[in-house]
Amino acid sequence: MMRKPPWHTLSLLSGAKGVKADWRDFPERFLTPTNELAKAFPCPKGRGCYMDVVTHKDGTRVGLCPDAPNGCGKRILEKTDLIVYQPNLNVIFSAIGAAFGMTNATQTKLDGLTQCWQIGDYNPAASHRFPVIVSFEGKTQSLERMIGILATRIEKPFFVLLPTASTITSTVQDIASRSSAKLFAFEDIIEISSKGDIQSRTDAVNVIQAASSGWLPVKDCAFSYPTPAGAEWGGFLFEFTADEKLTVSYKKDNFKQVCPEDLGMRNKHTKKPTKLWAFLKMLVQVNGQMSVHDIEKVKPTKQAVSKALKHVFQLDSDPIEWSSKNSQYETQFVIRKAANTKLSFEGFSGLE
Repeated sequence: MMRKPPWHTLSLLSGAKGVKADWRDFPERFLTPTNELAKAFPCPKGRGCYMDVVTHKDGTRVGLCPDAPNGCGKRILEKTDLIVYQPNLNVIFSAIGAAFGMTNATQTKLDGLTQCWQIGDYNPAASHRFPVIVSFEGKTQSLERMIGILATRIEKPFFVLLPTASTITSTVQDIASRSSAKLFAFEDIIEISSKGDIQSRTDAVNVIQAASSGWLPVKDCAFSYPTPAGAEWGGFLFEFTADEKLTVSYKKDNFKQVCPEDLGMRNKHTKKPTKLWAFLKMLVQVNGQMSVHDIEKVKPTKQAVSKALKHVFQLDSDPIEWSSKNSQYETQFVIRKAANTKLSFEGFSGLE
């Protein structure tokens, strides 16, 4: 049996700090003591008010109700009663990060926003990354402002995780929708197990995937390589096995046979490979390092090849970069021909 979510306390306490009496049902194992001592103590009768803490000359501390004699009276307090605690963010953020498939959740405090952090990115495929924001903001008006600021800073879809669903009003949802943001309450993503550990919910992956499915671009070509999340060009091997056949793999996995038409490099009228395909084969001949004497003559072809590869493999970075030091184009992937394969190097006119 899972325990009742205690996350709402994170939004109730100013700065997500308070004495143990403030944290109530929040698991003590997920709290960290600070060096601060509270100047007010919550009413022991549960009225929602606070007692002022007065320290006498002999060192004794007393909590006095400001509404005396009709209030809560007074209470003798120990120093340990007044120690201020804050949540262990590492544990909480790590659990949320795990639900989003992050290997290491971070704690990047966002400037100008109260109790707001970016803990990493959701990386569902290839180079598609969407920031994951955690906020303890509990006031609707402040939350609306926060989402608006995030939208102007991030300028792409993002997630916002809040301690409780009660803060996600229809107005907040509307602003989030217009800002290309998805809102989740902690209880949608994480839970406390019967053993008292914070863990991601079993259905969290499906919930997140469904929410972000519209953020991924629609593939408009017949072929699309299954590039894994977090992939980089350096892990790819392009190996020609024939004049019009290329085997592509990523870190010795996901082997796919690619033809000119798969990369948009076959002329629809003549049915022959275009000079973009010829450019790739030339890279084989020069071991991925193409010296260029007239860059303006070669640049348009190179850019078209890079564009095609980025589209098919769903990566944003340039797969073929220019080295001003060596005056040559250099592939960021390994390109070669298979053993005992003979290639016809034709169609290079205008590339050299």
